Amino acid sequence: MADRSFRGFALALLVLCLCSGAPPCLLLHGNGRAVFRGSVGRLRGPAWAELCEEILDFRSQEWRWSLRLRDGRAVLAEGSEERGFLVDHCLLPEALLLGNLAMPKEVGVTETALAGKALEATVDISRNREVFQELPFLVADRSDLARSRLAAFRDLQAHPEGERLQSAFEELTTGGLEGKCMEEAAHLADSQNSVEEIARVLARWQCNSQRMSVPPASGLYRLHSFLQHSCAPNCAVGVLFSTGEVLVRAIRDICKGELLTRNYEREAFLELQYSERQQHLLQTRGFACLCERCTRESGEKKLEYGGKLTADSDKSARFSS
Repeated sequence: MADRSFRGFALALLVLCLCSGAPPCLLLHGNGRAVFRGSVGRLRGPAWAELCEEILDFRSQEWRWSLRLRDGRAVLAEGSEERGFLVDHCLLPEALLLGNLAMPKEVGVTETALAGKALEATVDISRNREVFQELPFLVADRSDLARSRLAAFRDLQAHPEGERLQSAFEELTTGGLEGKCMEEAAHLADSQNSVEEIARVLARWQCNSQRMSVPPASGLYRLHSFLQHSCAPNCAVGVLFSTGEVLVRAIRDICKGELLTRNYEREAFLELQYSERQQHLLQTRGFACLCERCTRESGEKKLEYGGKLTADSDKSARFSS
């Protein structure tokens, strides 16, 4: 379905229901990824339109979804009943609320000297234990990544929950990647946002997004973004393609006071030599890893991170580009 185009106008709003346990879901993104009603999804298409208030039905004979826009107009979107329809991006404001409610007491948000906000174990966590799970609050299609990410941010600002969404977005670090995003930002700049503002938006996406699905999409998560990188991580992250939810699991015993870490790259990245890992992280993420493994392999003295040393905690120094 990645190559299917849409007819009609763009922007879908699905109204959130949190009654009676699990909220009802609808299929978006063409890969069967379910999102809560109340998510804002901009449909792919040649034109932009107003937000739509509801999904009417699936017309099986036409293989199209019938949608109604906020201004009363009805549009059709190509898709299937099983896989739903493709969207350019979507906002899930209730993911922030659900994520906060689901925040386990075993984990807390802490400030570190070098990497800003991080997640810290407040108790000992045993190996293979699920630490937390979280839905994304922003999702963007990866086929036209920069434009889709900027469009998602602009819809975020206009959303009724925009203040809460924008606060979560601005909590995310830019990783010092603004300079690397300036060229793309210049192509997208208009009277609405300056090149510098757009570069900061793109940098936050690049530094914090998680690949989600096929067709490819990327998501932003509040708590997940506070996981620090380590080349000897204590957590693994999986993504449920049916919901876009990330699952964070301990892959070894974690001591109280230790920062939760993950490998930001693919598994094969950990097989690279020290210098190759550092070069890749500097070029793509804007930081050098100072985790216990990298410190050991570099032969340098182990650094203190955030005012304390913890077993195998991550230590990442960020550089501006």
